[in-house]
Amino acid sequence: MRAAGLDPGDLYDRVFTRAMRGYATEEVDAFLRDLGDELDRRHRGFPPRRVAEDVRRAAFSTAVRGYAVLEVDDFLDMLAEELERLEEAERASQADAPPAEAPWPETPGTGAVRFTLAMRGYATEEVDAFLDRAARELDRLARGETATLTAAQVRGATFSRVVRGYAMPEVETYLEDLGREFEQLAPPPVAPPPAPVLDIPRQFPSVLRGYAVKEVDALMARLAAELEGLREALAGREGYVARLTARDVETAEFNRGLRGYAMPEVDDFLDEAAEELARLQGMIARWPGR
Repeated sequence: MRAAGLDPGDLYDRVFTRAMRGYATEEVDAFLRDLGDELDRRHRGFPPRRVAEDVRRAAFSTAVRGYAVLEVDDFLDMLAEELERLEEAERASQADAPPAEAPWPETPGTGAVRFTLAMRGYATEEVDAFLDRAARELDRLARGETATLTAAQVRGATFSRVVRGYAMPEVETYLEDLGREFEQLAPPPVAPPPAPVLDIPRQFPSVLRGYAVKEVDALMARLAAELEGLREALAGREGYVARLTARDVETAEFNRGLRGYAMPEVDDFLDEAAEELARLQGMIARWPGR
């Protein structure tokens, strides 16, 4: 079932006009890559993970030299309509089962796994090496030994994206099955009580020449939202998907101007914030039940 107007390739490398102030480019690019994967899944008959309403509700931070807002919004409207068309076709055909071209072994993690080669997919040698490791770890668990690989690490495995790689939806679906196999043999440990998280300062000292206030405030807002998501996840009330990483915080750059935030204070806080973010996200990865 192919899309009439869009295919995954239209989203992976999509670029928009830059504006003096527009949507943060890295957020838009990440969202479109995710939706490109979603279209790829839909075309191969897998159940949807995102729907048209998710696209219409998408929100992005604003930044200097970001993507033109109206141009991005128009493209997302077109994409939402495309997803609605696919959803309507899926309801009409009641195509609930994955296509027959994606055969799995009877037991995840055993035997030779074959995936469809796609125009753009996961690097075959990386996937093969990871599945070989997973098979060895399952053997260890079956013998009653301790494994060095967890269900969360299986589900969260990442691979390079290359031309003529394994079809991403097939690999991801297989990893979900494999993660369940790990959970059956070695249920995840109970998480420790959630640790306190970093408090975001309302503002920093102002100096004659420092970091642009609005740009720093925008990053602080993103960081506050990320920490709130971690609080909820650690308390077991919400799932968690990282939208801001320690690397993003460490490499953040700001313009400099008159009456800006004092640069040493901002830099020191961002170093502390990056360490806290890495620690909490690592805790979520180790204790997925939280």
